[in-house]
Amino acid sequence: MIPVKLDGKWGYINIDGDMVIENKYDSADSFSESLASVCIGDSCGYINTDGDIAIPLEYDECRSFSEGVAVVKKNGSYGTIDKDGAVVADIVYSGLSDCVSGVITVFDEEHEPIYYLDRSGEAIDPTV
Repeated sequence: MIPVKLDGKWGYINIDGDMVIENKYDSADSFSESLASVCIGDSCGYINTDGDIAIPLEYDECRSFSEGVAVVKKNGSYGTIDKDGAVVADIVYSGLSDCVSGVITVFDEEHEPIYYLDRSGEAIDPTV
């Protein structure tokens, strides 16, 4: 499905151009791992390919899923959630990268990398 903006709101069309998910969102991203982040006002969450809310719109920002986790922002801090909406890495970080090859970079306030997490939210020991 393809996100499309009509009459000032975002929805989704199929490859034939048919509207398959109503255009009711203020922002909408492409589907990744069967979920897409959407926002209504300042509240963001995820919908599934049927257009149903899969993860409640309770975040300030939601990124695409990668390797089973997605970075979310709530109250100015970042963390990760799984596809069921469970918090994986606590929502306490100044900045996080998306998960790439099982690794998430943690950034400080100046966006400098300071350490790394695995996709389960555990710190990676650089001495191993």
